Formats: sequence, structure tokens, C-alpha cells
Amino acid sequence: MHDKCNSNALYYLGLNYLNGSGIEKNEQEAFRLISLSAERGNSNAKKKLKEMGLVDLQGQNLESGAVGVDFTG
Repeated sequence: MHDKCNSNALYYLGLNYLNGSGIEKNEQEAFRLISLSAERGNSNAKKKLKEMGLVDLQGQNLESGAVGVDFTG
């Protein structure tokens, strides 16, 4: 359902899941949505993933393999 949204919508929805803001807190769903946003080029989402400590500087997911995000741009 969320996969057809634009990158900003995915990012902000992910933040809502992360913080439990108006929706039940769900860190897994937050990570999924923020990752999708980052994959679509959202720089805020890329920063948030790094901030969360879930990706390294090369964009590798530290929990389950590659995120598929180019963190060089």
C-alpha cells in the first residue's frame, strides 16, 4: 500500500511510526518506510537511517544486508 507514495510521504509516515505519532509505534515499519524513501533519493531519509545507526557510511543495512541506497549523493 505505502509503496506507491512519494519519497517525502514515505519519510514522514516512517517518522510517525518511529515516534508513535498519531499511530501505534512500530520501529520495523518505520525502518521499512524510511528505507523506501531513501531508496527513492530522499536525503532526509538517508540521514535518518545513518542517525538511527541502522546503516553504515556505505549504505549497508547493519541488520539484514544491503539497503540499496546510494549514500554518496
